Amino acid sequence: MRSRILFVSEHQEDARCISRMLYALPLAIDHVGTLEDARDRLNRNDYDVILTEAALPDGRWLDVLHLAREYPANWRSS
Repeated sequence: MRSRILFVSEHQEDARCISRMLYALPLAIDHVGTLEDARDRLNRNDYDVILTEAALPDGRWLDVLHLAREYPANWRSS
């Protein structure tokens, strides 16, 4: 089973670099550029990990943390 990662960053090149670094691992990486896009993905998908930039076009890392707490059912427990 592949683990899912949500990467929140407005920088497309950062997403490509992370994907290349983690290519050999059993991971599925979804990239979004804004807090609002992250909300949409969390509403539709389950994630094991969320990585985020400190500053986003429409928020900051703490907003991503609060957002993740809004969707506790979408977090897998080990």
